[in-house]
Amino acid sequence: WDYMQLMGHTFKDMDRTAAFTHAMLTWANWVDANTDP
Repeated sequence: WDYMQLMGHTFKDMDRTAAFTHAMLTWANWVDANTDP
């Protein structure tokens, strides 16, 4: 991607590990909120 957006801020570049960690946490929170255990 050319740009990444996080919490209202746009970044030209971002540490890939931090971006992946944030993506996984976002996905995990979505799963917790939208699935029926």
